[in-house]
Amino acid sequence: MTSDADVPTLETRADIHSSIFRPSQVESQICNAIAQPATLGKNAQAVLEATQQARHTRFLAIPPVLRVAYDLSFDIRGFSLIHFRRFFEGVEEQHTPDAVNMANFGRSNSLQPANTPAKIGEIVGAFYYLMYFAKCFNNTTVCDFIKTVSEFIVEYAAFGRPDVSTCTMLEYWINSKLGKFRSLIQASNIQVAALVGQEFMRSDGHLMLTYCC
Repeated sequence: MTSDADVPTLETRADIHSSIFRPSQVESQICNAIAQPATLGKNAQAVLEATQQARHTRFLAIPPVLRVAYDLSFDIRGFSLIHFRRFFEGVEEQHTPDAVNMANFGRSNSLQPANTPAKIGEIVGAFYYLMYFAKCFNNTTVCDFIKTVSEFIVEYAAFGRPDVSTCTMLEYWINSKLGKFRSLIQASNIQVAALVGQEFMRSDGHLMLTYCC
């Protein structure tokens, strides 16, 4: 007599269906506005899988991160710039949660919070690898926007070594601005959204308010 452990588990059609990424109308709209021309019209799942396997991908390219990066859903569902922090293969992979399914791009594979940055170098590095991602996946307007923001953070880092609480505040502020960029694409267009890059300055009202809090 066989036990349940002896019976092979077969993947059902429902399981396969739920593991596939199918962007919503809004996600598709935003992706079409930010995507590199070479990726336009291609199957969303195929694009994410190609990005996951690309040699230049140095962040932890798990399906939940790639899924929300598809339309730059920063500041939504916990997506943070720090999700692009460099992943050191062979060193950090042992700390990767066992529950993360590297083949499930469906929404059932939920995004886990990013670690809080301990130093400004982690924020600078995350921008570096976000830029790598953008060059392969996004158009020049997005790349120029990210470059502008990255240059501000590099300059910010050059004039001090903020503590952990300040880095946490910076992460929150950056994510809110990146989220604003996305929301303006949806509400208006990418040209209007790109103007958010001009808000990355030390005198920004939102940044000053965050400092006060």
